[in-house]
Amino acid sequence: MAFILLALLPIPPKVTNLSSKVGRSQSMMNCTVLNKVMESILTPLQEPGTVGVELDCDYGNKRGCFPILCAWLADHLEHVTLQNLKNNGCPVCEVGPKDLNVLVVPPQSPLRDHDAYKINTTAMRESDDPTIMN
Repeated sequence: MAFILLALLPIPPKVTNLSSKVGRSQSMMNCTVLNKVMESILTPLQEPGTVGVELDCDYGNKRGCFPILCAWLADHLEHVTLQNLKNNGCPVCEVGPKDLNVLVVPPQSPLRDHDAYKINTTAMRESDDPTIMN
């Protein structure tokens, strides 16, 4: 089994003053760049009907390969950054900040609906009205 690195994610500049307009603008730009990089990596993997690809092997031959997308373990702050969450938000469900450390089986908080977030974000960007978010 072999691994191929798809990309190194960019490390955005640290924003020290989020209260300023420049700080908020830099923070938004950092998130946008990271999301665009992830989109460019993952979009080709969504194409239906892809069964396998031909890749060069060490001996100069072509081999039929079936790539598998792997993941890595990410800490909470990496999930927060990649999923555009608040630092006190859960990447899996809609649990409130006060209940983050409470283990409840089965989970009583609804799972995150990323499709609804995408629809709300698109509506907000098109209207330039931040109050449109549900």
